[in-house]
Amino acid sequence: IGLVVGFVLWRGHGQKWGKYLFIALVICIPAQLWYLPFSTMARYEARMTFPVLADFDGKHFKWLWKENYKARFQMVPGGKERGNALRLVSGPPSSWPGARMTHFPEDWAGYSELVLDVRMVRSPGDSLRFGVRIDDFEGRLDKLWVQQSYYATDQWQTFSLPIANRKVLRGDRYLDLGDVEALVVYVGMPKDSFALEIDNIRLQ
Repeated sequence: IGLVVGFVLWRGHGQKWGKYLFIALVICIPAQLWYLPFSTMARYEARMTFPVLADFDGKHFKWLWKENYKARFQMVPGGKERGNALRLVSGPPSSWPGARMTHFPEDWAGYSELVLDVRMVRSPGDSLRFGVRIDDFEGRLDKLWVQQSYYATDQWQTFSLPIANRKVLRGDRYLDLGDVEALVVYVGMPKDSFALEIDNIRLQ
């Protein structure tokens, strides 16, 4: 639409800014679209492995994830017989650094808990407090979600977040397990730099 509007204003009405709009979109649109094949493959992999949401061993899983609040992540070896894991790295001044996953199968009906493996790789203390948040589609508008906090150590641990019949935080409605929108793993208020590894996110 922008290309057509820019072209009509430029060629049809002689407006210079229409020319600039057209040229800018001609340059920008291919740059925005180049990742679509990778994102499409990632969504396909997520559907093939469901109810495993992410084990990070596939080629395209990282395309379902985005960094939040100045966090950075990378795929790293998770240790002997584990395969790859997602390493989340950040620190001050970011307040809620994390990683957000979307475009997985949205129907979680029939499952009672979200399970994931986590370990702390670097932290100023013996443990690191982190949170897990689940948003349903309606939560995009009302800003209400389900979340829970945990403490990771330098050893791999398995953490569970109950999701069945779960009311959203500060709200009266229940999380809609038939239309889940996003999953976020984050560290609340880090006092120093940290590194957190995440693996084998699945539903049970």
